[in-house]
Amino acid sequence: MTTLVTGIVGLRLAADAVLGLWQRAGEQQAQPEDRTEARRVLLGAVGRVSGWYRDLAADLGQATPVRDPLPRNPVAEAELVESLRRDLSDEHGQATDTAVRIIWTADHLDAARRLQPSLAAAAGAGKPS
Repeated sequence: MTTLVTGIVGLRLAADAVLGLWQRAGEQQAQPEDRTEARRVLLGAVGRVSGWYRDLAADLGQATPVRDPLPRNPVAEAELVESLRRDLSDEHGQATDTAVRIIWTADHLDAARRLQPSLAAAAGAGKPS
């Protein structure tokens, strides 16, 4: 139970920090950036990761097995990197502020995915096989 509680609390704290990055940025951008591709990749990851956590919550009080943790998605990772290089770099090839926030967001989602095996093991402990 401790693993489940501390894991979720840690995720919440990190999510609040990422949200704060976006809120502090507001709409203060010197130039419009095309974030369409990066947004598509991040939203796909959000859907998969949040779906896994939604299923975990539903499975906690049930006698059913916990869903397997999500595997890494190298294709989505490569798409995000390409989008950042193409659409979110300045004239000197440096990442823009928006790109940095997207990277932090993607890293938070990946950390949430990497936490899944320990949460799944903790949630499955004591359940019938």
